[in-house]
Amino acid sequence: MIDHLDPITLGVLRHRLEAIGDEMSTTTIRMSGSSVVFEANDFNIAIMNPDGDAIVFGIYIATHSSVLTLVTKNVIRDFKENPGIRPGDMFFTNDPFSGTLHANDGCLVTPVFWEGDIIAWAGVLAHNDDVGGPTPASFCPNARDMFEDPRCLPTFRLVEQDVIRKDLLAMWMSGSRVPYVLEGNILAQVAACRAARRGIEGLIRRLGVETVKRGIAELLERTAELFGNRIRLLPEGTWTSTTYIDRETSEGFDLYPVKLTLTKKDDRLIFDWTGTAPQMPGPVNCTMSAAKGAVDTAILAYLMWDIPRVPGAIWRNIELIAPPGTIVNAQPPAATSYAVAAWRVAVNRCYHLVGEMLAASDDPELRHRAQACWGGTMSATGWKAISPMGFPVAQFTSFQTECGGSGGYADRDGADSGGYANSPTCVTGNLEIDEQFLPCLYFFWRETKDSGGAGKFRGGNGTEVAYFPHAYPSRIPIAVLGYCAEVPHVHGLGGGYPGGMQRTVIFRGLDGDRLLREGKMPRDRNELLALAKERGIEPEPTRTIDSTEIGPKDVILQIAAAGGGYGDPLDRDPAAVAKDVRLGNISKEVARDVYCTALDANANADQEATEELRRQAKVERLR
Repeated sequence: MIDHLDPITLGVLRHRLEAIGDEMSTTTIRMSGSSVVFEANDFNIAIMNPDGDAIVFGIYIATHSSVLTLVTKNVIRDFKENPGIRPGDMFFTNDPFSGTLHANDGCLVTPVFWEGDIIAWAGVLAHNDDVGGPTPASFCPNARDMFEDPRCLPTFRLVEQDVIRKDLLAMWMSGSRVPYVLEGNILAQVAACRAARRGIEGLIRRLGVETVKRGIAELLERTAELFGNRIRLLPEGTWTSTTYIDRETSEGFDLYPVKLTLTKKDDRLIFDWTGTAPQMPGPVNCTMSAAKGAVDTAILAYLMWDIPRVPGAIWRNIELIAPPGTIVNAQPPAATSYAVAAWRVAVNRCYHLVGEMLAASDDPELRHRAQACWGGTMSATGWKAISPMGFPVAQFTSFQTECGGSGGYADRDGADSGGYANSPTCVTGNLEIDEQFLPCLYFFWRETKDSGGAGKFRGGNGTEVAYFPHAYPSRIPIAVLGYCAEVPHVHGLGGGYPGGMQRTVIFRGLDGDRLLREGKMPRDRNELLALAKERGIEPEPTRTIDSTEIGPKDVILQIAAAGGGYGDPLDRDPAAVAKDVRLGNISKEVARDVYCTALDANANADQEATEELRRQAKVERLR
């Protein structure tokens, strides 16, 4: 029995485990045939200790480490005796009530044995393009409960002693409009799990089983100690944040509050979702995996900049209160196919309160880390069509609007089209991949002027994208995804303004193919609106989540949320405002009306006139 590892051995072990995780990720990307995986990177891996606590996760969707942990712990609890857990077994589920985020997320986990004992677990979660249900791509806007959602399979043993059960694989594939995608993802996940097993077994042969076991335990122990020390440096107090999920249906418009209270006491953080709305009769509910994943995401992004990212270690110092039956901890028979909306809102509540806590610190290093909310929103459309290459597709456009702006910092602006902090390697799909897989063409994908939240340090601008069916004669059923189109959920910090909100608009009959033939290719939203006005076409806003059709001559415009601002806009350096105008990041109107900055004919700041404008604005505030 080894009681303690020296720092060099522990460092070698940690980095070798991370390298094994990288091999799992690379295997998944290279083997998957889904552009959502190999382009948008909507997946992740985890290596866990024998109890299912994550010690390594990939550089992709951070919340998925929580999902893999919950699924693994459920397997250990429920399957240990019957049907048993054996070498070479792999367990699968896509059930949110078993730990996944929503039905599209297929989760595969496997034990790693050595001489009869489980030394570790490894797992891969991958988003699948379509898993059935009434709507293409399986986000079901009109679902009222789980029986109108896609089929969710409780955990089962898909691989027995390293052999895939063909009957169970066929069962999983049978509900999808694109079963070949599900099969490709499963084969990629199985290969990645095998790579993890080979890598960990090789590590044991090199360092010895006792060294590996002790090293895994010490990674958790030492990281927990470092994290506990970090929490002790944070200010004591309680912070509260509330926003609202808007949902419009044929029956009317509703707002559902999402409330979070964060309390810091000694070396403990308490995240309490009490006050959040009861689960809704619609698909924007999430289960405990999302509530836990939202906390994971904020902690890993905001508080562990120089601490090993070992997700399993942080929960020794965190208490999570998520009342059952609420939007953030829904219970059967809740619909969850669009759980990602509630999850993203929950993530931003965590960002906002952790940012407020950092901003309240007396420690300059901690205050320097404070940041407003990030603006990435999941705005996309799911299509059911025939690919230009001739095979059926049921998938989303590649989430170009994930490139929302990042929040403003305590000492600098947020990044324009900065993505979202939930993924350390946030990427969006290549437009040309969409045009290869879907019968569509894109007019533009660009940053949206004036969308970043105003502040002393502004939030990063979001993005906007316009596209249309190309050379496709029939109507296409689509699902429209969005959330918080009426109420901002990307809050500013310290007096900063919220980031711009997302929106989806359809221009019926604008005819993208004809515009191309005429050489009238709009370069941004304003030019698109001008062309529509010229032809007498009114923009048709969709509901935040919707199920509709587009015709061969329709054009879709989608706008992403942007980052929140930090600090009072009247404290922004006038020279920075002027530079933003010259670069096209903000308009002259916003410079004048929001930042109260006077500009000369060359868009340089007039210092004296600016001081007078700001003095008048401050007097007006006090009236």
